[in-house]
Amino acid sequence: MGDSRNEKGYEMAPQSDPEKGGADGEIEQAEWTGLGKEELLRVADTPAWNWARNILLILFWIGWLAMLVAAIIIVVKVPRCPEVEWWEKSVFYQAYPRSLQDSDGDGVGDLKGAEKRLDHLESIGAGVLYLNSIFKERNATGADGGSVDIGYDITDFKDVDMSLGSLEDFDNLVASATGKDIKVILEFVPNHSSDEHPWFVESRKSQDSEYSDFYIWADGGGVATSPPNDWKNAYGEDAWNWDDGRQQFYYAYFGPKQPDFNYNNDTLRQEILDILTFWLADHKVDGFVFSHVDYLFEPPITTVANGVRRRRQAGTTGATTAPGGETVVTTAPGENTPVAEPEPVPSKPMPPQYDFVGGNSETQMKLFGLLKEWRKLLNDQSYLGKYRLMIAQSEGPINEVAKLYGTNGTYIADYPLNTGFLDTFDELSGTSVATSVDNWMKAKMNNNNQKRWNTWMTGCHDRSRIATRVGSEYVDALNFMMLTLPGTPFVYYGEEIGMKDVPVTDAQDRVPEVHPAAGEESRDPFRTPMPWTNATNGNFTWENATIYMPLPADAAENNVQAQSMKDFSNLNILKELAELHKEPSIVAGKFIKVIDDANVFAYIREFGEWPKYLVVINVGADATHNFYDLASEAGSKVPMEGKIVLSTSGMERSGKMKKDGKRKGTRESLSSFKTAAGEAVLIKV
Repeated sequence: MGDSRNEKGYEMAPQSDPEKGGADGEIEQAEWTGLGKEELLRVADTPAWNWARNILLILFWIGWLAMLVAAIIIVVKVPRCPEVEWWEKSVFYQAYPRSLQDSDGDGVGDLKGAEKRLDHLESIGAGVLYLNSIFKERNATGADGGSVDIGYDITDFKDVDMSLGSLEDFDNLVASATGKDIKVILEFVPNHSSDEHPWFVESRKSQDSEYSDFYIWADGGGVATSPPNDWKNAYGEDAWNWDDGRQQFYYAYFGPKQPDFNYNNDTLRQEILDILTFWLADHKVDGFVFSHVDYLFEPPITTVANGVRRRRQAGTTGATTAPGGETVVTTAPGENTPVAEPEPVPSKPMPPQYDFVGGNSETQMKLFGLLKEWRKLLNDQSYLGKYRLMIAQSEGPINEVAKLYGTNGTYIADYPLNTGFLDTFDELSGTSVATSVDNWMKAKMNNNNQKRWNTWMTGCHDRSRIATRVGSEYVDALNFMMLTLPGTPFVYYGEEIGMKDVPVTDAQDRVPEVHPAAGEESRDPFRTPMPWTNATNGNFTWENATIYMPLPADAAENNVQAQSMKDFSNLNILKELAELHKEPSIVAGKFIKVIDDANVFAYIREFGEWPKYLVVINVGADATHNFYDLASEAGSKVPMEGKIVLSTSGMERSGKMKKDGKRKGTRESLSSFKTAAGEAVLIKV
């Protein structure tokens, strides 16, 4: 059979017989040059190719339209994710640095130890490490008795205390944290320095010193027994202290060893800005918690404390409690109408010289002016991917604390620490917790800050641990609440394993010793070292080291390693809560109160079309039955059933139910749903 291509008239490339040589006897290579342009056009114009081309074109456009329609459906139908910043969605982990981890065997925690424990933060879902004061301070055991208030007798704001390490150690900590996508923020102590700080040493030498007005000085009656006025310090003693060298009084709210800064001095303000810039620009911190900002300015020194309490702002009562049975929807649009001011009860009574509540006093305006300077600096030091966070802490009434967000349209702190929430646990009940939440929301609303972010905590370095205050059986329930309320949770180290206060005989906190009349209790018991394993010294420090404060008595059984191996330990429940905290409805959803009574505090969290959750927390003394009827009596509507996502009394590792336990993943009829005292349940509804 011949070549059909020749029969159809195609021009063929020259052929040669490989068995025969060419003219010169060499073997010729067969060569195929392909089809020419005209040949290709003739082939492409055949009916078969035309049909194939048209079919493929039609299929292409059908596919393209299908993808377009699918994209539109996805955009329209799939729920949108909430837009939240890192400081809004993260779980914060507050650590007292001397008690987290020791790395060098001296028995005291340090920055290298904190770096070693970053894996723990990762494991519990914490995205921010918040360190209490790390600045260089007076010698802990000096000739005068040493530091009274460890961490706060600061002699150099641009250095790390030698007991904690060095600036290099801090830089390594930040670098390691950044590698794990963990932010690092510092507590900054702006109110005072140590009396051994070089600024104060120079200030007390002469009224003509360069640093003369960095602190608050006054003549008084000219003798040591005649202070300028009757202001008292934090411990009820005279706040004025006579200095023989300068022949004047200096003001110190936190005691004679901690003289207050004078923020009316522009040079001092610039020095503080330089210090903040040093940590932001040179050492890459992600922000600051500015502590005790309510004590940064005082009224004119001529003011006598007795009888000069400022009036509260017109139109507020200062004594109206929030209605206990009201249903509150906090983030729904249109809630701009001011409501009754919540009870302005501070964490402790404000001294008269700081009782300038009302917002229009000259002193408070000075405070807001200073905070705005710090806000501007943090903004200036922020850049794409590196936002610098500003948190303010105050002991004032909550309506005043809420002003730290900013007033009259200004933006100051990203949020204040809601330390007043800790007072709720003094008389724990469903109603007390709900009222505290209501009051915080309303304080924000009173200041037109209702859309700003909240903060919640169950412990801190200045308050007794929650397991000691209310009992270990309520630890999980309160952690449940902290991580499911709308806002940012702050976990104080040790609370994730339900640590209790530890009796300490060799005091580190010398405030009760130095100021006995104040009746202050030592803060050492809730600042003790973290037990990591059941080893000697709990793997906090070397086994042969002398630990600086004792471990809990139950450290051999109650430690991080032991709890990590138990499914429903405090630690593992908190880990699950931290993961659930990422759910859109929980991290950014609307908050709707359902029930609050003597036992139960329950609420719904919902965000757009995402699944919504019912949180039921029993912080009372009694078990509750028939949740659906309780909700109906409160005027709240809840579904008849829901799927249990997490319960503090869930399934054991063996798969068998605990007594009265609830199996994770099962559907539960809310008409017969009951909770035990100290139990908390998260239900998808």
